Amino acid sequence: MKRKLLKNKLLFVFMLIFPLLTFADLPSDKTAKLYITSDSAELNKLTGISIFTGNVKVDHGATHVTADILTTYSDQKNQVIKAVAEGKNGRLATYQTMTDPKKPPLNAKALIIQYFPQRHYVILIGQAYAVQGTDSIQGPRLEYDLTNQLLITKNVPGTSGGRTEIVIQPDEGYSARS
Repeated sequence: MKRKLLKNKLLFVFMLIFPLLTFADLPSDKTAKLYITSDSAELNKLTGISIFTGNVKVDHGATHVTADILTTYSDQKNQVIKAVAEGKNGRLATYQTMTDPKKPPLNAKALIIQYFPQRHYVILIGQAYAVQGTDSIQGPRLEYDLTNQLLITKNVPGTSGGRTEIVIQPDEGYSARS
């Protein structure tokens, strides 16, 4: 009886957490173990909503997320349709990953990071900033369609400093011609 109960609990936790593997960006990350640590967690299979609070840290291969609160929303097939990492009290949520072993890591931060894994879409809201190597972009709201490689920047109503700043360094092999 105890074994069956333990097996059911482990299966339940696995079914709730397995969809978070969508945080992976490198192919090797898909087979890496997923680690989530937080001060507390609430996993609700009936609603499909899981909430991790307090010093949240997600490690999955080359991908790392930190936040004060991480909320995931799953569908009836137990697939995450939305993950939201939030910072509180002025702290920013962070996202770091390797998009390509030949490129520097991608680092992003914002007050709120929304990720829609099925749509391959990321939204950074509030003090949004992303950097890869010497290239960077910052603004009040950054949206990135990973499939179509489309970047959209938007102003956030009711906030000041709604301008976007993009810094792109020239390729190392670039030489000016006269």
